[in-house]
Amino acid sequence: MKKRIIVRDIIRDIAEGMSNDRLMEKYQVSRGQLQGILEHLSNLRRKRIDTMVSDLDYGMSPPDFMRKYGLTLRGLVKVLNTLIAERIASKSKISNMRSDPADATGNREAQTQGDAQFPVRLFPRNRDKLRRTG
Repeated sequence: MKKRIIVRDIIRDIAEGMSNDRLMEKYQVSRGQLQGILEHLSNLRRKRIDTMVSDLDYGMSPPDFMRKYGLTLRGLVKVLNTLIAERIASKSKISNMRSDPADATGNREAQTQGDAQFPVRLFPRNRDKLRRTG
């Protein structure tokens, strides 16, 4: 009988730094099975990143991007900065990400309600500003 491992649980354990030996013990899998799980998770991540990059190429608006991937404004900033840091997407590609010009009012209330107004600077020099407004 095949064991069912909940993806978010093992991802959380990995993110918390659980060792491979502890993961094998907790999920009752062999080293080979754990390797297969890790490869599967890597493939899922790669597919999700490819889809995100495709959405950026397509010109998806930030609010639509946030809805599709279940992100808050902070989550969006973190994802986009990660794509830049890992050289998956360029700053120029992400800087061109815009919502409908009629929405780009800079309305601070809308930002706090999760209806992101763009352009918002996404790069490290503005992290403190994001903390104060989010």
